[in-house]
Amino acid sequence: MEINNLAIFIRAAELANVTRAATELGYTQSACSHILGRLERELGLALFYRKHNGVELTAAGETLLPLARDLVQGQARMQDAAAKLAQRAEGLIRIGSITSVAIQWLPALIDDFVGAFPGTSVQIFDGDYEEVEQWLTGQQVDCGFLSSSTEKNFALHPLKKDPMMVVLPKTHPLCRYDVIPLAALKEEKMLIPAEGLHYDVGDILRAANSAPPKCYDLISDYSAISLVRKGYGLTILPELLLDGYSLDGVELRPLEANNLRTICVATLAGKVPSPITRAFVEYVVNWAKK
Repeated sequence: MEINNLAIFIRAAELANVTRAATELGYTQSACSHILGRLERELGLALFYRKHNGVELTAAGETLLPLARDLVQGQARMQDAAAKLAQRAEGLIRIGSITSVAIQWLPALIDDFVGAFPGTSVQIFDGDYEEVEQWLTGQQVDCGFLSSSTEKNFALHPLKKDPMMVVLPKTHPLCRYDVIPLAALKEEKMLIPAEGLHYDVGDILRAANSAPPKCYDLISDYSAISLVRKGYGLTILPELLLDGYSLDGVELRPLEANNLRTICVATLAGKVPSPITRAFVEYVVNWAKK
């Protein structure tokens, strides 16, 4: 028994006219009559007396009409409750994050978000760009922080433009520059930070014709700073990562052409995010504006 058939029965009874009920509900008169006939056969009861100018409920129809109303109203209440549940922002959200965001943003951001959305719990996965991409693609996380330089198919929501800075020893000749030309990096030994050469640092070094061969060693971001301090080479890191970190023995210089990375919060393209994920993404976008 279909709820829509009951809705036709109810309206035909209320109007005492099948044709008017059909017009109001978007059916033809013949289709409406067919549906009511099928409903009567399913129930094994006549619901209406057919008259020249309309219909009149039988005794069985009078008895069943309030029950039909209960069923139709119950379906409407169920649909309304389901819609509200689908919009409710609560539950577990799993977040993949690059190190700079995990250190500089997430402690305050998560506190604020959980305060705004009680009943929410958060699980954080901290890794490099490639790991965050893998977690997103494998749906191990619901959203993640990445650079816009990713080549994967994600829905990206830009948050902040973050300058890329050259880290060099205090005694290095390039310290004479307030802004370092890309060409000046060509003859320098570059220490490749954790993001590797597939993202922002790689783009910069390729533009400077300074990218190392395919075989190279990756080191952690903060290890790169230590090696720079000891004179083993230069590195390039985002300003957000360097904020608050001890920079004794090293200097920071911006690059020419205003080289930036754009930090984004990303979700998997083509997948409808959960209500709590949508709420988090919207919250982060507004939070970053402040």
